[in-house]
Amino acid sequence: MTTGTSWTVRLARPIRELRSYAAIVLILPGGSLIALSLWMLRHRTWLAARARRGLAALLAFAVGLIFPR
Repeated sequence: MTTGTSWTVRLARPIRELRSYAAIVLILPGGSLIALSLWMLRHRTWLAARARRGLAALLAFAVGLIFPR
């Protein structure tokens, strides 16, 4: 496999996934909110892991503000 085909293969899947969301956004009224909620539902494990990490960082920051060294 050459380098030219490897990046096209890696790019093809996300583009195929975005087609359905783009159709929802363009066709339905309020489609951006519907598409966002569907994306969040489909990627909830990824989103939950990022949210937990973000909340842990926010908690550490808040504790640092309350109890400075």
